[in-house]
This record gives sequence, structure tokens and C-alpha cells, in this order.
Amino acid sequence: MNDTPTPLPNDLSGTALEEALAQATGLVIDPAVAVGKPPYVRANGVRVVLSSRRALDPSVALGLARWATTRHRLVPPTELVATLIREAAVNATVHGNLGLPGLQGFGGDLDAYLSAMDEALACPDRATRPVLFAWRSGGRLLTLHVRDGGNGFASPLPPAVGPTVSGNGLRLIRSIADRTRHSQGGRCLSVGFRCDA
Repeated sequence: MNDTPTPLPNDLSGTALEEALAQATGLVIDPAVAVGKPPYVRANGVRVVLSSRRALDPSVALGLARWATTRHRLVPPTELVATLIREAAVNATVHGNLGLPGLQGFGGDLDAYLSAMDEALACPDRATRPVLFAWRSGGRLLTLHVRDGGNGFASPLPPAVGPTVSGNGLRLIRSIADRTRHSQGGRCLSVGFRCDA
């Protein structure tokens, strides 16, 4: 399987962006993982299933953010939406599919954390676990669903404000999105954005 990231050009919009996004995301998934539902890009939605490794590629987050902000005139700027998508992808991949704790689980040792991530991504079973990204539009709200293939979690979401040892990525996501919720036992994060009229 070729899992080499293909960056999306910075100046794409409209149909060219859709084609580049479809081409970039189509490089990385075994069709069996998609459960018979291939990637698509349409006016009212995008659905992409990627391997864990590919989901970590920043160009994917930027491509999905550009599609949303261009097509649906989201209130937050593209860069903020891309930051949110990137954080959701990291959470789905690292904590969901790879089953790793956050940095605090490694005593704050960044080298140990990155080494564990590299080791997990070297395991084909873990590196190819799917991460689904699906945009759905409904009225003046555009919702992104990010679902991983991990075991989920039972702990509550961290508070929106105040100091915490973990959950800072989720706090960042909640600060950017208009709505946030978890479902499917913690395996699916749904974030909603208001669209300008």
C-alpha cells in the first residue's frame, strides 16, 4: 500500500479542490475498509475513509477545511477549521486507532511519546485502521463527523474552561466549533459550524 502523503496545492478551490481532495484521499484506503462506501465529494457533503497514517497528514485537514469554508461559508476561517480537523484526526488516530494515551501518559516525555507513536504506526494492523471524515450539511449548520476504529472511551469530556492534565485537544476543538458531541462509545466526534447566509 502506498501511504506517502500527497500535499494539496494551496490555491485550489471549487471543482479543482474537490478533484484534488478525491485523488489525494483515494491513494490510501483498502476498499474493504470503506465497507462498500467509496469516498465522495458532493455539494452537500464529503465522505472520506483514510488509514491512520494518512489521517495524520496535515494536507488532508487543510483540504477538508478548504472544501467546507469554500462551499458552505463557515464562520471560522479556513486555518481554524483545519486546526480543528487536524486535532480531531490526531485524537482519532493516536488515542482511538493506535490506543495510545496522551503525552501525560508518558510522563511528559515527548521522545517516548513519539517513539511509541512510530512503533504503533509501524504495525500494519494499527496503521491501516480506518478514520472516517464526513461533512454533512443541514440548513445553516455544517457538521463534521470523525470516527475511528478504536475501543472508544467512557470518560466525560473535559470542562470547557479551567486547567486540566488531559483533554486540551478537545478543549481546543470545543473553542472553535459551535457544537460538539461524542457518540458511538467515544469513537465518533461530531462538530457543528454555523454557515453564513
